Amino acid sequence: MEKFLITEKSHNRITGPMMVTTSPRRSCPVACPLRKTANSDTKGGCYAEHGFLGGFIWTKLDRLELGQSFKQGQIKVYSLDDLTHRIRALLQIRCGVTIKQAICLAAIKRQLMQSH
Repeated sequence: MEKFLITEKSHNRITGPMMVTTSPRRSCPVACPLRKTANSDTKGGCYAEHGFLGGFIWTKLDRLELGQSFKQGQIKVYSLDDLTHRIRALLQIRCGVTIKQAICLAAIKRQLMQSH
């Protein structure tokens, strides 16, 4: 079963203070030229393998079981079903829209952006 992390409020200066998710290390495409390979000890230039994400977050995700958390409960391990449910619930609560409506709104926005 795949495991995912949800960080309720990121302290990452790039994303800002928002909820972020982390997929497992093995979710990276095998064909990615930046991916670390079994034949090489180098990290291949992959952003995710360097620093905090690869050195700490991915390693924690690999080791923790579903439902466990770390960083004083700020980051929790979820299954794909649980992650999907959380995202749907957030869309409904924060935006008042369903997934289908959100997809529709995104498509309309794309069309408007292309026409201008």
